[in-house]
This record gives sequence, structure tokens and C-alpha cells, in this order.
Amino acid sequence: MVTRPLSVIYVENDPALRGLITSVLKSKSAIAEVFDFETGEEAIAFGGEFKAKVALIDISLGSQVMDGVAVGTALQRLNNELGIVLFTQHSLEAISSLVSLSKLECWSYFQKRADSDLDQLVEVLKETSLGRSVVIGDIDSSASANQLLAAELSSRQHLVLSMLATGIEPRAIAEKLSISFDSVRKDLSNAYSILVPNPEPGVDLRVTSILRYQQLTTSSI
Repeated sequence: MVTRPLSVIYVENDPALRGLITSVLKSKSAIAEVFDFETGEEAIAFGGEFKAKVALIDISLGSQVMDGVAVGTALQRLNNELGIVLFTQHSLEAISSLVSLSKLECWSYFQKRADSDLDQLVEVLKETSLGRSVVIGDIDSSASANQLLAAELSSRQHLVLSMLATGIEPRAIAEKLSISFDSVRKDLSNAYSILVPNPEPGVDLRVTSILRYQQLTTSSI
């Protein structure tokens, strides 16, 4: 059976991460288009007009009223053929109070990690769009390991990474910190080597490092 490229609804309140993941997804031949939204309310307004096959949704949507589970439920009410993929850094155990995936149809889970395989994420999106449920990456993170890794980063590397994670480009970071562009590039290069010491061929170091850094610095549910 020939599978047509997917149209994906993507909900993520972090603008930098949303832009990075959207860009990566759009580069994949299996993805026709990505409609990305900051809030669940925006996605629901759009979902009522457009019949996508799958939605990729973060569970924690910041200060917004609706969390990712509520957004997915509302989108499925509008389109009962829509598959939902929860894309979150939290383990299944951590989100069990919010949702029981085993009781839901066409709901999948993909843990957002520094070593996330985004090609595998695309496969999960495809499988979920076909009515299947998939669970990938249910691995508990180690707080102590995260603390040790965070300690390897210098204070300026922390600062540069935190600015990069909010969407500020390296040249603008250099201007804001009154340091040279080469210094910023060196800080990022060294930070990438700490956060992603053994990258696989083709891995986007910027995306992977930001994911890893957010995993280190964001508190759990």
C-alpha cells in the first residue's frame, strides 16, 4: 500500500523548539506539511477546519489553560480519524495520572530526549496516522546523571545555551553578551561535545543539544 505524505498538526509552546522540530519534520519526505501552534486553543480552531491525519502534541504547554492530553482529546472529537502522538520529556510513569494510553485508541507516546531519533518519530507519526498505537522511549531519566552533566558546562555555556534555546541566534547572542561571534561559536561547539559526545552520522547537533539542555534544566511534572 502506498502511503501518502502526512499533514501534521504540531502543538508546542516553546517557540525555539517548535521552530526546530517543525523545520526537521518538513525536511522529511514522509511529511507533506506541518501546521504548528503555540497553544491548544489555536490548534483546535484550526483542527475544526482541516482534516489532518495525526497531531504531535507536547503535554506541558506552559501557562496555557489546556494541557496536551486535553488538546488531543478535543482534536479527536473534531476528527475521530486523527491520531495523537504525545511528544514529551516526561516518562509514561510520570504522566500516568493524566492519561492511560492503554485505554485509548490511536494514541502514541514518544519521549522527548537528547538522543531522540527524529526519523523514528516520523515512523511513529505514520503508524499512528494508520490507527495504531506506539510507545517509544519510556526510559526514566536519572536526576543525578543530569546534575553531573550540567556541572560539566561552564556558566557562560549555560548562558549561551539558554539564549539559543529561546530562539536567539549566535550572532545576536554575541552582541547581547558583548563578546565575539567566534567566542559564542566556541562555547556552543564545546557545549555540543559535552551534551552530545558521540553523535550518530547525520544528527543535527543544534536540535539535539537544545533538547538535551532542556532535559537537564526543566523540572519534572
